Amino acid sequence: MARGSSPARKCMLFPTFTIQLATLALFTSWTGISAQPTQRACNNSPDLCDRPFDSIVHLGTHNSPFIRDASTGWSSFGNQFFNTTVQLDAGVRLLSAQAHARLMPDGTREFHLCHTICELSDAGRLSDWLYTIRIWLDQHSDDVVTVMLVNSDQATAADLAGEYTFSGAGAHSYIPPSSEALDQWPTLNELIDAGTRMLTFVAYLPQDSSRAQASYLMDEFAYIFENPYDTSSPDNFTCTPDRPDNVHGNVSATVDSKKLFLQNHFLYWNQLGGIQVPDIRHIASTNAPEGPGGLGARLMACMEVYGVPATFVLVDFFNVGPAVRTVDMFNGVAAPVGRSEVPTDVPPEVMDQLDPALDPLLDSSLDPKLGTIVRQTSSAGSTAVRYVGFGFVVPVLVALLQGSGADRTWVLLPFPPAVLGWLGGWI
Repeated sequence: MARGSSPARKCMLFPTFTIQLATLALFTSWTGISAQPTQRACNNSPDLCDRPFDSIVHLGTHNSPFIRDASTGWSSFGNQFFNTTVQLDAGVRLLSAQAHARLMPDGTREFHLCHTICELSDAGRLSDWLYTIRIWLDQHSDDVVTVMLVNSDQATAADLAGEYTFSGAGAHSYIPPSSEALDQWPTLNELIDAGTRMLTFVAYLPQDSSRAQASYLMDEFAYIFENPYDTSSPDNFTCTPDRPDNVHGNVSATVDSKKLFLQNHFLYWNQLGGIQVPDIRHIASTNAPEGPGGLGARLMACMEVYGVPATFVLVDFFNVGPAVRTVDMFNGVAAPVGRSEVPTDVPPEVMDQLDPALDPLLDSSLDPKLGTIVRQTSSAGSTAVRYVGFGFVVPVLVALLQGSGADRTWVLLPFPPAVLGWLGGWI
């Protein structure tokens, strides 16, 4: 039996899975779910109001706060072209971020949104981001938003609850009746009527007494499973469960667990020194509704494995594709209400930053100027490659040079002064 046992979910099972994307408009009629008369447009559609939370595909932005635009110097570490507010206005309903603890100069500790390490990319305080989401929810009374936090520094529930209280986001938060009732999710109408329109899942929430005082912080892997997230080729997307450990690689155990499926659908681009950045080269095909490695094809493939579509799907650069249209097809939403339109192309500033004619295997749907090495040229002629290399190599050098003479000799051999100078943009 497929995960979940609500009537809506049972009706979504099919004897065969030969559905083509062109017929997905019929999806809601197959589910047996019809929109009830209502003036409310829940998450941009009246058709979704009476659907249980777990029978909707929620479009999510991977690393939502990390933006690649003029405000960040078009940083190659940005996962989205538009900020969180624009994402929500355009139809995104799942926001993900990494929460890190930062020791400030005055000795206090703050929780910030950082991309891998705060010294590399810091998008500001967690409470400020939550405040932005809370203000958006205040202004959009018929919408339900999910937040997914990667708990990078093992913050306790008490730590994170302080951020929610300070931002006011706690007042909107949904509290589950039990982590055991994994197939009993409220409808969007019920969440809206109860005023609990923000659902928060936290990856790796420590088991301590403070969890009982912040029960709206749901331990992600008690409720959710994921496919692999560290994918660097469109040929390597898979539906196989990866996390949590108790269902790793075991589809049958995953189905029996009744956990919700979070489908990771984004690519990393491996740079010099093993550094990974979002893969902009294939983004048009990665977020496409069809085609090998496309979002629609992969959602369909995983639906065949589990019997129902994913509850959540995470993408980079959501507006390209655009990914929201593919998700609408799986939700049976033909006429979304109240969304803002955003450009669906890769910004020309990004295309101009990519070195031309260096990669003959680039996605043919992208501009031919796209190349393999990001060259974010400033007035001084420095590049993103230099920044990345300098940011990672120099701290390692400093640490190792504090060791023995043998250590110093070993670490300096691969890095002659000319190379270090190039990494720093000095020559």
